[in-house]
Formats: sequence, C-alpha cells, structure tokens
Amino acid sequence: MQIPPEIQRALTPEALSALVHDLLHRTEGRRAGVNVALIVQTLMGSAWSAGPQQAALYLTLREAVRQRIEALPALRYVQGLS
Repeated sequence: MQIPPEIQRALTPEALSALVHDLLHRTEGRRAGVNVALIVQTLMGSAWSAGPQQAALYLTLREAVRQRIEALPALRYVQGLS
C-alpha cells in the first residue's frame, strides 16, 4: 500500500523524531518509550478507523516507522510481544 504524501512528510527523520519526543512528553508519568501503535495512530490522523484499507495502511506505516526509527541513532525500536 502506498503511504499518502502528507504522511510521508511526517516520516522524515526530523519530523518522526519530533513526533516521538512530543508523544513521550504528552503521556502521563515517566515513560521509557512510546508504543508504535500510538505513533501510527497519530500519523494516520483522520484516516484512523476500521476497515481493510485502513488496516493495510496501518501495517505499512508500522513497518515504515520501524525502519526509520532503526535508522535514527537517537531512537531505538524495541519489538513488542504482540
């Protein structure tokens, strides 16, 4: 599935790093990280809903976020148990 251009712009190293840090500081209490589902849900914005196309976009974005975070020295992607 193609990632829409407006979401692609949010996946630049600078934008993604800023998003992760923003989400980290928005959550209550001390956290060591941000769940990838929250990152993807935030990136999808109004496109976040049920349905096969949204599910395909979610999976595509989850993989894109993983790849980009792994390429950023200041961030670390930790694989979850689910």
